[in-house]
Amino acid sequence: DAVLLVRGRLAASPADITLLSLLGTIYYRSGREAEALETWDRVIAAYPSSAAAYRAIASTMIESRLLDRAAALYCRGREACHDPALFVMELAQLSVVMMDYRTATEEYVRWLLENPSQIGYVQGRMAAYTGKEEGRSAALEVLLRWNERQTHPRLLELLEWLYMEGRRYEEAFAVARKRDEGTSARGVALIGFGERAFAVKAYDVAARAFREAI
Repeated sequence: DAVLLVRGRLAASPADITLLSLLGTIYYRSGREAEALETWDRVIAAYPSSAAAYRAIASTMIESRLLDRAAALYCRGREACHDPALFVMELAQLSVVMMDYRTATEEYVRWLLENPSQIGYVQGRMAAYTGKEEGRSAALEVLLRWNERQTHPRLLELLEWLYMEGRRYEEAFAVARKRDEGTSARGVALIGFGERAFAVKAYDVAARAFREAI
């Protein structure tokens, strides 16, 4: 009955994104996966360069737990729209759900480079998986690779935070020193690091950071 109702509405608006998304969902939940995928493809075929179309269908796929397909569609939409920054947060959050922490970190790094003031937001998002060794190791691998390619103060700050999350205070201190020198902060970055180290009772490395700052 639901299929007949939606198809009746589509007779008047055959390219309606909302109706086609809904029809695909009904098909999928009825066990008619092939028809669902075909219906969703109709949306993309009708709006091949529309970010809204890709976002709508990907969201529908996520609701149906088709996470891999949704991720692939986001990537496809990014290429079709010729915008490498498109769907960054959507892909990052979806990757976290899929426990693909490397891809999640890659996307968060892209977001941070485009929005440097959002460092706290990115750290908060990444904290959803950096609290466990598996997630932290994957994030560290990605950040080290990015920092080899380019030295950016925010990437260094994120790397320093990640070392602190893993209680690797000496390595975090080395990154703080590099960040202080690279930004000509004249000790300000070291003071900030020292305060964070002091807060987690890493007194020795905190004291050394304060001495260097002085």
